[in-house]
Amino acid sequence: MLRKLIFLLSLITLIQLSHAQVVKVEMNPQTLLPNDVAYCKLIFTAQQNTYVTGISLLTPYAIEAKPSSISGVGLLTAGSSYEFPFTIKAKESGIFQVTAIINTLNGSIKQTFVVRVLNAMPEIILNKTTLTLNEVNKVAFTLYSPLSISNVVVEPLFNANPKLIYVHNGEGFFKFEPKAIKPLKFKIKFYNGKNYHEILRVVNVNYVESKGVFINASPK
Repeated sequence: MLRKLIFLLSLITLIQLSHAQVVKVEMNPQTLLPNDVAYCKLIFTAQQNTYVTGISLLTPYAIEAKPSSISGVGLLTAGSSYEFPFTIKAKESGIFQVTAIINTLNGSIKQTFVVRVLNAMPEIILNKTTLTLNEVNKVAFTLYSPLSISNVVVEPLFNANPKLIYVHNGEGFFKFEPKAIKPLKFKIKFYNGKNYHEILRVVNVNYVESKGVFINASPK
């Protein structure tokens, strides 16, 4: 008889918990770079009246969540939702799992989500790598990025026109009259979510003099 009673109580608890669930976890940006911060929101919906005592986040060593917990959420009526905002900071690259635990008077509900952190920065690819000395060269480029970035600006660190290139759809161009034999250096500025980055890229190019002499330029 006692076993049946325990079983029925457990079954009732499971049924009650199935009526209150995490709808989703929002994360912006969805993919991070090392030391980036993602702005997140856990949205919890109650299918019936549910008293939530608290929410906590279990993170691996490379992920820092703020706040990592909250208490005293209170009663959620049927059909209502509760939003728990938090941030996540990635300390290094990798794929990590974060577990959100919603504690109710009937037990706990767990929701796991994945945090992806890439150690890969954008690359600039020129449409041609052979330039003519002492002549104006028009060079187009494509900016390849392994993740979605915004407000991208490329700054050629040489006498190019324009001085700042605002990249649209991953493409841009510049004019350049080379006077000396040297690689081309670019500073790339961009945002990943609200995270600002600046990186330096060096592109090796070849040079041809007007009379057709072929010259190679490599970084020293």
